[in-house]
Amino acid sequence: MKSRKMRAPERLAGLGFGERLKLAAVVVGGIGVWLWAYESVGAYASRLPAHDFSTPLDRALPVVPSAVFVYLLCYVLPLLPVLVVRERRALFVAALAAVLLNVLAFSTYVTLPVAFPRPRLGDSWPEQVLAFIYSWEFTPGANNMPSLHVATSWLVWLVCRPYLSLAAGRWLLLLVLAIFVSTLLVKQHILVDVLTGVPYAQLALAAAQRLFAARRVAALAPD
Repeated sequence: MKSRKMRAPERLAGLGFGERLKLAAVVVGGIGVWLWAYESVGAYASRLPAHDFSTPLDRALPVVPSAVFVYLLCYVLPLLPVLVVRERRALFVAALAAVLLNVLAFSTYVTLPVAFPRPRLGDSWPEQVLAFIYSWEFTPGANNMPSLHVATSWLVWLVCRPYLSLAAGRWLLLLVLAIFVSTLLVKQHILVDVLTGVPYAQLALAAAQRLFAARRVAALAPD
């Protein structure tokens, strides 16, 4: 029993630069697999009867095409834990939480499809970028509630927060909240998508922590 307890800190040791590069490559590869799964789920969900949960606030919010550049930051944000988190355990928990989050989200996409109309766009550069993003969307719509932009951003903040200074944590939180708002301003999501994203991330992380803790307790238990 004593020897097992002594080996545990080794498994939780800090990560070197080379290990972080390998993990970054794994994250990039994982994003590729995720894209395939996301497209497959969306193609199926887009053929199902959809609901439009748009509120008067959603309809009142203007389109702000320049917000698309904040919106796009969510695609690189998942790399941040690889750079910030200093323990293997926390990274494994984060990876498991990301998997659980997507399983929960994909399940919701096919059980409660949400779709809503998107606005017409002009010819400015931000609008052309936004139009390109729209061109990849499903018709009439799918994979909206919960917003994975919101859920993923919030999960990154939850995972990175313990390893950041107070000031850095606040800046990251501001960035995450800006991404939340950008999803509404570029009309990629409606309010209900944003409001459900946060609890989905919280639930996924809590479940991952419990599952990992149970596995570690079993591994360290005496024969």
